[in-house]
Amino acid sequence: MKKSKYVFLLLGFVFADSVYVPEDYLTINEAINSLAIHDTIVVTDGIYAESLSINQSMSLIGYPGVIIDGSGYNAVINIEADSVLVQGFEIIGDTLTVGGIIVLPGSEYITLKDNVIHGMQLPNESSALLASYGILSYGDGDGPPNPPRNLIIENNEIYDINAFAISLGSFSDSVFIKNNYIHDIDRIDLSPYGYEEDLSVGVIAQFGGWIQIEDNDFSNVLLGANLYFSYGEVS
Repeated sequence: MKKSKYVFLLLGFVFADSVYVPEDYLTINEAINSLAIHDTIVVTDGIYAESLSINQSMSLIGYPGVIIDGSGYNAVINIEADSVLVQGFEIIGDTLTVGGIIVLPGSEYITLKDNVIHGMQLPNESSALLASYGILSYGDGDGPPNPPRNLIIENNEIYDINAFAISLGSFSDSVFIKNNYIHDIDRIDLSPYGYEEDLSVGVIAQFGGWIQIEDNDFSNVLLGANLYFSYGEVS
């Protein structure tokens, strides 16, 4: 059941066609399956042991204290759509989780803000480096790049991740990363690759379009940003 009402956010009021969890639907997946394009899901309370796939434009907003526990799932949230907002959740993974939020090739105008993301520890066996990710976006490496474009990653806290807090993979384009607190990122051993050192990175990318990294706080991570064959600005 949909309701049209004012949704109160920290920054003001937004008028939208909204569904509420758990008031209207008991799970977030049920709410996603009910939506028309550009609708809003507001999660007001609770812990949700779910993995979410977002394949249409929507806003997904959590009240303080709401948790999406993706322990046991490969990814907690997959996004393959344009014009998506994910805001306000604690997003949890475990040793079976590769990524917290994954933005798939071709997705555009994605905003990820005010989330707390932690616990992703399963190495990505399809990657050259056996890392996990708090946030991952990537283009298509097998054909035309089809990069994710126009991403905003802002005001998130990301920690307790295996190696990479934010990975833009290959071919992400027009990415704005601002005011995130990235800390306690676990190191991976590079000796199998011929290097006698460890590695952990706050933001990593290769073959990226414009990437702007601004006013982030990095703590207990070896490299704040490492951009291979990419262009942009770090400040």
